[in-house]
Amino acid sequence: MPRISVLMPTYDHAAFVWRAIESLLAQTLADWELVIVDDGSPDDTRAAVACYLNDPRVRYRRLRHNVGLGAALNRALDLARAPLVAYLPSDDVYYPEHLAELAACLERRPDAILAFSGARHHYNKSAAGQIEGYPLQLVQVMHRCEAGDRGQGTGDRGQGTGDRGQGSVSRLESQAPSPKPQAPSPKPQAPSPKSQAPSPKPQAPRWIERGELVTDDLERMFWSRLRERGDFVGTGHVTCEWVDHPLQRHKLLREPLGGINPYRVRYGVGQPLRFHSSVGNLIDEVELYRRFRERPDTPRAADGLKILLVGELAYNPERVLALEERGHKLYGLWTPEPYWWNTVGPLPFGHVEDLPRSSWRAALRRIKPDVIYALLNWQAVRFAHHVLAENPGVPFVWHCKEAPFVCLEKGVWPQLIELCTRSDGQIYSSPEMRDWFATVAPELRDRQSLVLDGDLPKRDWFAAERSARLSQRDGQIHTVVPGRPIGLHPWTMGELAGQGVHVHVYGDFTQGQWKSWIDEVRQIAPAHLHLHPNVDQRRWVAELSQYDAGWLHFFQSQNGGDIRRATFDDMNYPARIGPLVAAGLPLLQGDNPGAIVATQALARQHDLGLFFSDMAELGAQLRDERLMARLRASVWRQREQFTFDRHADRLIEFFRKVIGS
Repeated sequence: MPRISVLMPTYDHAAFVWRAIESLLAQTLADWELVIVDDGSPDDTRAAVACYLNDPRVRYRRLRHNVGLGAALNRALDLARAPLVAYLPSDDVYYPEHLAELAACLERRPDAILAFSGARHHYNKSAAGQIEGYPLQLVQVMHRCEAGDRGQGTGDRGQGTGDRGQGSVSRLESQAPSPKPQAPSPKPQAPSPKSQAPSPKPQAPRWIERGELVTDDLERMFWSRLRERGDFVGTGHVTCEWVDHPLQRHKLLREPLGGINPYRVRYGVGQPLRFHSSVGNLIDEVELYRRFRERPDTPRAADGLKILLVGELAYNPERVLALEERGHKLYGLWTPEPYWWNTVGPLPFGHVEDLPRSSWRAALRRIKPDVIYALLNWQAVRFAHHVLAENPGVPFVWHCKEAPFVCLEKGVWPQLIELCTRSDGQIYSSPEMRDWFATVAPELRDRQSLVLDGDLPKRDWFAAERSARLSQRDGQIHTVVPGRPIGLHPWTMGELAGQGVHVHVYGDFTQGQWKSWIDEVRQIAPAHLHLHPNVDQRRWVAELSQYDAGWLHFFQSQNGGDIRRATFDDMNYPARIGPLVAAGLPLLQGDNPGAIVATQALARQHDLGLFFSDMAELGAQLRDERLMARLRASVWRQREQFTFDRHADRLIEFFRKVIGS
């Protein structure tokens, strides 16, 4: 039996895996086994590891489909045979003394359950122990593994090398674990009064699997369970490398560059997730979308359209179900490079059939959609343009929201202009956005177009009752920011405090990004800044209706009434409008007389908000009880206008015009 089982989870790392295994072969301590669990890699990882399988210490198992890091590690633990377990992710590297030093550390400390080394984590940065801002990484760690903590692990290689056959892979190949968490052990029976049965052994710790939670926090996934069994001790020496590259798992999970949607695309996840990165908010798609996912499909209407959604759905993605609920059939073809807030499929609320990205043209010919609806933000421009260029003649509608100026910055301006000018119909998120694009491409002035905010929520989230306002209890003024406090500089917050106005900021992720702002505001207005965790759609009305008014982006426009000088702030409808209106809150924004500002025009047209030049003027308006009562009633009365459901028929009518033209 080997002294150390080295577990190697791998996915799509054929280009890395040689370097990792070679670093293991160079260890000064040679009494190890390597258990490679290939988590359904789409690349040629199988061929890359084949040359090592003649070494009797190396075993390889390929899972039929990707099941996630936790499940892959649990499968590897089941196969491990040694009393000590170390980890070597296929993109990381050991230095020659790594295993020997960790094993010696555990020998010196029999009370310790886990030993960890220092690690290099950038080409010129190292840490002598745990890397600041991160949990202990797999490559740093060795822990004890009691006999009950692992499977038998024997006999898996078959009889000699002959069982690996052509291609030098073992017969462990292509066996998949159950994606469901293991059932708990049966409850032990009470001992007979005539004899005392031995106490049952505590259940061996297991890695948290994808079906329970997706996170980059390895402490939560496993280390915390080991801490209950003993001490963690460090060697104090840098003996491994946590290799820095763009596709590291934690980078795929952590917002803003990673997140739930980059993770979904990278690993081909088809199920709703409970997702919580170490820097972001908890996202529970399982519960949030259960009401939609578990209902039956709506029967196809006699005149129902087949609509192919292309790109991404950004915020409030479940809005598209309003189309399915009217008897239209929805398909999805998603961008391969979404940002964390760019929702892509497989959609966690169901009722949308995805097309395979690798063979979408053939799928398009099969389903024969009536219209392609491409949307929404700059991250989808390249892919939407690709579909436009390859489109075999299906009517194509482009919906543009955010942000043409970023398209200039990111080098996708030519594709954006072609999406606008070559599409059969254009949808703009605001009238101001439509007018601005007409100055960019004059031919768009005569095209059939529609104005529709791309982030409107679904009506379902507006059904709850309002809560009592905080101001009714304490007599003070309370305002809310759902997200980033854009434009509320620390000195502005001081001025608001001087007016007796409290500001409540929602969103853990936002608070992490705005830490220096929070620290400064707490020095200036400590009693008037309040931080709250994120609140999802189910709690919008009950939670946000506690406040007197809600903040839009606070800025001073510089366009002077010239649409050519407009910025995105001038043309945009922020996604926070939906939650604020759902709760019946008047909208707060700076007064920009003589300027073209989309939110200003919207709020004035519908009598939805307050406009002010300074905080003293705002404070006076917020204390005007008659004014505030009128505005609250006006917002509450018009809430339906700010649901996607209200405009779904108008969107379908536009599609029919495009199809018939």
